[in-house]
Parts: sequence; C-alpha cells; structure tokens
Amino acid sequence: MKIINASKLSDESSLAIQIKELEQKIGLSRHCYKNMPTHIQRGYLFILQDFVEYHYSTYNHDVIEDIPREEEGFIEQNYVSNFPRFGDLPGELRLSIYELCFIPELGPKIHCVDERTSKVSKREAKFISNQPISPFLHVCRESRAHYLFVSKACFAFETFINFSVDTIYIPDFASREEQFPRFLECESAENIVKLAMRKDFYCNLPGREIMWHRYVDMVYALPQWKELTCVFNDNSSRAEVWQKHDLSFRDLSARQKRSGPGACERGFARLWASVLNRISTEIGLGQIHYRFAFPENF
Repeated sequence: MKIINASKLSDESSLAIQIKELEQKIGLSRHCYKNMPTHIQRGYLFILQDFVEYHYSTYNHDVIEDIPREEEGFIEQNYVSNFPRFGDLPGELRLSIYELCFIPELGPKIHCVDERTSKVSKREAKFISNQPISPFLHVCRESRAHYLFVSKACFAFETFINFSVDTIYIPDFASREEQFPRFLECESAENIVKLAMRKDFYCNLPGREIMWHRYVDMVYALPQWKELTCVFNDNSSRAEVWQKHDLSFRDLSARQKRSGPGACERGFARLWASVLNRISTEIGLGQIHYRFAFPENF
C-alpha cells in the first residue's frame, strides 16, 4: 500500500489525489472530501488509510480486490443511515433480542466448587464456582434485570446460579477433613438442590465416626438438597476439572450399572445409596434422588 508522507499534505491537490485513490480502492464512488476543509481532509485520509491497512492485514489481498464497485459503492450500499439505536427500539423488541441472546446462557450448568484464598486478604478463603459471571449482567441495567428475571439466577459461590437446574460439583478438596465441614457451613450451600460428588468422596464422607451420622449431618446442613449425582471414572485433577466450563455428565445405562469393568464399585455405591435413603426415611428426613454417571467426555 502507498505510504503517506504527512509533510507533503500541505499541497491540497496532492492530498485530494491520495484520498481519491483510497476511496476508489475500497469502492467508494461518492467523493465527500471535495467540500471538506484541508485539516479535515487530512484526518479523513488517515481514517481511509487505517481502513485499508486493517483489511489487508486481516483478509487475503485478493478479497479486497474482489469487493464490488457498483455505482453507489460497496460501503454506501450496506450503510443504513436511518437504523435506530438499540435503546430507541420498542421495549418488547428489545426484550425479544435479549432472550435470543440469553439462550446459550440458560441451559443447565455444572459448577465446580473449590475453596480459594482471596487475592486481597490472604487469610480470607471462600468457596467459589469455576463458572464465569454472564456478560449480560454487565451490559446495562435493563439487560441485567431481564437476565436475572429470565434465568432465575441468584448470587452464590461468587457467581450467579439457578439452583433449580444447575448442579454443584465437588470433585475433591485438598483437605477433606478441614474443608468439607466448612463447605457445609457456608451460606451459599443452603440453597443447593443438585449436588455431584465423586464416588470415593461421597462413600467416604469426612466427619463423625459412624458413616450414616456424617450423612445425616450433611442432610441437615443442606435443607434444599434433593439430588445427588455419584460420579465414576473422573480421574482428572482438581485443576483440570476447574478448567472445564462445559463439563457434563452422562447417566449410566442399566447394563453399565450391573456389569462391565468397575461393576463392583458401582454396585457398592448403589447399595450404599439405598441404605442411606432407608435410614433417612425412618428418621423422617425423606429421600435423595440418586444418579450414577460418567463425565461426558469419558
């Protein structure tokens, strides 16, 4: 591309020639620069130069040469001067646009939860989710309010969670004996409806000596808890699980529950879940719905 020397821009005819060449290069046939003062023409020239440089660095040179050059020019044909600003659109249309944008955000999510130390205060540790906060909560007041209304999400584990559909996954803790009791006591845990834990974690809960006492402590600590996903064959480290924002689980088939590699382990987990449900029913705590699953990418 032609390099423009700013020291020669005092010559108005030379400036006009350079602008005209760039306008023709991008397919702009209406020469608006003719009625501009010289100092504005200089700024206009630099804008055109940046536009061409961007396209040459982003696309193949042949693509630039193939831009159609009809009578009104490619850019002018695709420019709609009377299109309203988003804020000027009717309210019902704005809400419809929001909801179409929200669709990828509204599906069930799996929140991997771990205890992390605050960057501000090294003594303060919180249980946080690996799922980022939706960008729609930062766009404007209207998008934030409508997103929270549609998603039914509330602030918990330092992000926004819809507890009726989202699953809280605890793959493991660095220190089960110390961290798991703190997890049960944290304020956000009170709203958990769907919980997921690895089989070896759930079947070996830290706490009191008698196993079912630990389970009862867990039921009392999680008053909204209704479902437990017992996860098998998740051999990823806690750091690896933390990076999986699109993690999903696949339920075991009836055959997988009863046969194949690891059938004894799965049989023990199913029996243990049955025993815990029977005990909790006898003492009036109700039952937990159990799912047995693999990570989707297993």
